[in-house]
Amino acid sequence: MKQIIITVVFLIGSLSLFGQDSTATNFVLLELFTSQGCSSCPPADENIKLIGEKYRNENVYILSYHVDYWDYLGWKDSFSSRENSERQRFYARKKFYGKVYTPQFIVNGVEEFNGSDQVKTINAIAKFKDSIPKAIAEITTLKVKETVIEFNAKLSGDYSGCQLNIVLIENKLSTKILKGENRNKTIAYEHVVKNKISIPVRELMMGSIKIPSDFNLSNGELIIFLQDKNTLAVKGVTSHQLKPI
Repeated sequence: MKQIIITVVFLIGSLSLFGQDSTATNFVLLELFTSQGCSSCPPADENIKLIGEKYRNENVYILSYHVDYWDYLGWKDSFSSRENSERQRFYARKKFYGKVYTPQFIVNGVEEFNGSDQVKTINAIAKFKDSIPKAIAEITTLKVKETVIEFNAKLSGDYSGCQLNIVLIENKLSTKILKGENRNKTIAYEHVVKNKISIPVRELMMGSIKIPSDFNLSNGELIIFLQDKNTLAVKGVTSHQLKPI
């Protein structure tokens, strides 16, 4: 069986890594598009913090993508990237009739609404919480080497027409915002996307994802999900808490 190899090399020492694997029998994937430069976003950032705590022991996964298109207002979001903005625009083109705004929630790739609306968030979780994985990516090995997380994966189920998304998130972050619409506010952030790669799928896979230099592994998590490239429906999710030795 052919394998796909994604290699990123950095010149810092090696670490081994233990991950606590969660392979869901059901799942909800929440993707929030937010910005430090948007005055409407702090309630959404607080919403995902509360939702994360409320559903801590359930298969609810949260990704917070900070977009860069509000940076022109005078404050550059320290977590933003062009890639995050492009992911939101991709959803808009393919699925949501051009809707691009912050804060925006997308649930399991198929439903969107305002990310600050906690009632809608809880209702969406109730609606999708019994989603059964149609495909599963089982991470068989996971380790850190030279600031890169390397992994081996085995895919099962109906993963044809999918991409495998590997997302590195960091929790327990805080930023004091000095300019822009949220100036003089200090805001706590959870589930912040720090890096992401997408890989065409095979039954057996190898890959790696770069760890940012300022990333705290103790607060890190790896979210792996399979997404249909045409419908954008998420077919299955797994997660790994990152624990450096």
